[in-house]
Amino acid sequence: MKNLILLSILLIALTSLCAYFPLEIPQIPSSYQQQIGVNRVVTESPDVFFSIEPTSSEITSGRDIQILFEIRNKQMYDLNDVFLDAYDHPCFSSGTFSENIGTIKGNRTIITTWKLKSETDLFMDKNCRIKFSLNYTANYSYFQDIAVLSDSEYYQRELAGTLKDIPIQSSSSISPLGISIEFSEDQPLLGKDNYYMYINYFNTGNGFITVNEGDITLKTPTNINIVQADGKYCGGDYKQIDANTYQLNKSLIFLKGKANPSTCNFTTSDVSTIDIKSLSLITNYKYLLDNSILVRVKK
Repeated sequence: MKNLILLSILLIALTSLCAYFPLEIPQIPSSYQQQIGVNRVVTESPDVFFSIEPTSSEITSGRDIQILFEIRNKQMYDLNDVFLDAYDHPCFSSGTFSENIGTIKGNRTIITTWKLKSETDLFMDKNCRIKFSLNYTANYSYFQDIAVLSDSEYYQRELAGTLKDIPIQSSSSISPLGISIEFSEDQPLLGKDNYYMYINYFNTGNGFITVNEGDITLKTPTNINIVQADGKYCGGDYKQIDANTYQLNKSLIFLKGKANPSTCNFTTSDVSTIDIKSLSLITNYKYLLDNSILVRVKK
């Protein structure tokens, strides 16, 4: 009896404490909630934000499912030839499987909805992964200063240790395509001399990039002159259009985010003082992003 009385007093005390100190339930992080409670999947490139969201992750065979797409152009410039495609859709026999969206203006968002109808002859419940691709074309620009010095200016600065004081800049637009230029010697360059220029190409996004013959236009400044080697410009990678303009003469093949660089032989002009001018590379490219959703179709 004494033990029962003590137990009753302890339970009453604990109940009172709970009234003043409520039990806190740990909160699930929002990122984890998104993974377990939301059907939306997202993929991005430096150009575009692309999300796919089905109305449900599970339907009965023969029923429709709606899929919401959000495509946001993250750039100031337009994205052209935007095309959305369901290139693999097991368990779904009819509905919208492709859409030609066209142009998305800079900083604009397009929202579109598709309806897909599931098959009716399933013998058992099935997990069906629908695969989508988003294709578009865009532009990329790269600019590189080239500084050429006369003999006297170059050697005076070399003795004084001020060659590095000459401002040399490069700039580029934001894009999944990246280009960089290196020279066989550090800038500034000496006039009336021979050098090599190495043009490097990168895919900085997580999609597939296509750069075909003619898609890159290289414009050189008047303080350099690209010269032929064995009758070819840049090892045959470029062809001359006019005195200072060249076009890509092949398709770039990107493996592990890189394409083979182009090597261009050039000479610098005879200058009387510091001569800084800009080289440009203007590129058209196609980009493809893949994504998928998983839908369970019940018999």
